[in-house]
Amino acid sequence: MRNWINIVENNGINISYEILSPDEMWLRIRKDKTIFHRIKYLIASEIKNEILIVALINNKIVGISGMQINPYNNNEIWVKYVSVDKDYQNQGIGRKLIELTYDYSKHNNYEVILSSFTNDGELKLKHITDEYGELK
Repeated sequence: MRNWINIVENNGINISYEILSPDEMWLRIRKDKTIFHRIKYLIASEIKNEILIVALINNKIVGISGMQINPYNNNEIWVKYVSVDKDYQNQGIGRKLIELTYDYSKHNNYEVILSSFTNDGELKLKHITDEYGELK
């Protein structure tokens, strides 16, 4: 499943974004076992059901958007979480992950269904998802 996404230069740092299958994600996890401590809401038992868009800096995952196709309606995709390593927050990575999540959903003809927001998500990300939701 590995495919594009793109590379964005942000303050002199190259950030690449990729879509990973569950198997590709497990390969990454085997190389970086700290990921579960750095990325909130990433749950090992859930990965098998998820489509993951990851943000990478120097091949290290610093952010993830986790999605799942609704098992009751194949036309919907659930956005389960967007999470960025605390050391890389406030650099636009979460915004870009949301943008790419909506792009992926639109390209694959899914309606986006968001999960609830944590307090951090309400402050940092809800206004961004609202903006994209209005573009439908």
